[in-house]
Formats: sequence, structure tokens, C-alpha cells
Amino acid sequence: MLSAIVFALGGSAKHSGRGASNKELIRNGASSAVVEVLLWNGDDTGRGDPYKPEAYGRMIAIERTVMANASAGSGYKLKNGETGRNVMDRGRVKEELDRMLQAFDISVQNPLVILNQDEAKTFLFKSTPESLYEFFMRATRLEDCQVRYNEAIEHFESAKTILKEKEEEYPRLRKAADKARKQLELACNVGNNQLLQRRKDKYAEFLWAVVKEKRDVSMLFCKFNFGRW
Repeated sequence: MLSAIVFALGGSAKHSGRGASNKELIRNGASSAVVEVLLWNGDDTGRGDPYKPEAYGRMIAIERTVMANASAGSGYKLKNGETGRNVMDRGRVKEELDRMLQAFDISVQNPLVILNQDEAKTFLFKSTPESLYEFFMRATRLEDCQVRYNEAIEHFESAKTILKEKEEEYPRLRKAADKARKQLELACNVGNNQLLQRRKDKYAEFLWAVVKEKRDVSMLFCKFNFGRW
């Protein structure tokens, strides 16, 4: 039961002490294993606000599948536990599950939350100052804080490097932008002048056409009257 809960909430068979691979959780002769865990998501949990109640309702169903054949695909499904409707079954489902467990303050890696048999034996009978310190770091979640702090340092250093590169590249890009802007303004001016000249030429052609039409009408009128006399 404990191994199933750990597996459904994102843990592994190795973490629960039930094997080196998740495939070892599959019963002999079966092609897959499916575990579903329900989490209460009502507003009376004492944990604060429910997690996305408009999507998951008052009960969240977490379903995880492992296949004996790796090519067949394994994965998670997050469902509304009241209606059974799939809320998320593809894409970044694991990230959504991690956010959900963080909101509920559930950590399957924390030995104070879930202590498997192997870790219990080590803690009770084979403890050393080093193992006790490691246990303390995991139990107080200081280990998680250290990991996130190191990740933040890496992101910060990466951002500093990118910023420096952009600052060095900025003068060249600014110069190229100014040159392109001047070329655009010049092209617009030339285009406007050409358009204005074409408009003048067409208007002149129109006036000459009007003059020619009136002249032709006048000559025709004169010929008509001359013919009558």
C-alpha cells in the first residue's frame, strides 16, 4: 500500500525500497500496473485554499500507469475525483502534480512523511553522524532549499552572462537600427515624391483629356451648324 501511494505521487520503486525499476512493481504475467490515489480538496482541510477547485472539484484523482513495454508509454492522469473527468493527461502533467503536492505540503521524499523499511532499519540500527545529518536535512526540507538555492545561483549566473553579451552587442544593434531607420525614411520620402509626381502627371493627363474632349465636341458642333447652312 505504501509503495503504491509513493508511486502514484511521483516516487519510484527504488525510493520505496521495492525494486530498482518501476517495472518491478508490475505483477508477474501482467503487462501494466495502474495506481490511483484520491486527495481531498475541500475547503475544510485546514491547509488553506483548495487547489484549483474549479477544475478538480472537492476530490483530486491521481492516476499513474507503468507499462512493461517501455514503447507502450507510461504516465500520469490528473482527474476530477467527483466526476472522473480528465483535467490533464498529457504535456507537463508531472509539473502540475509537483505544484499540487507543494500546495498540499506533501513530500514523498521526506522521511518524516514516508519512511520505508530500509530507511527505518538504517535510522534505528545503522545510524552514523553522517546518515543522521542527511536524515535531518531531508526531514526539515533544508536539502530541497539547498537544491533550489543552487539552481537559483545557476540561473543568476546564466542571466548575468546573457546580460553581458547583450550589453556588448547593444551598440552594434543600435547602430544597425539607426541605419535601417534612415534607409526607411529615405525610401518613404522617395516613394512619396514619386507618388506625388505620378499624381501630378495623371492630373495633367486628365485635364488635357477634358480639353481634347471639349475641343472635339466644339468642332463637331461647328460642322453640324455649317452643314445646315
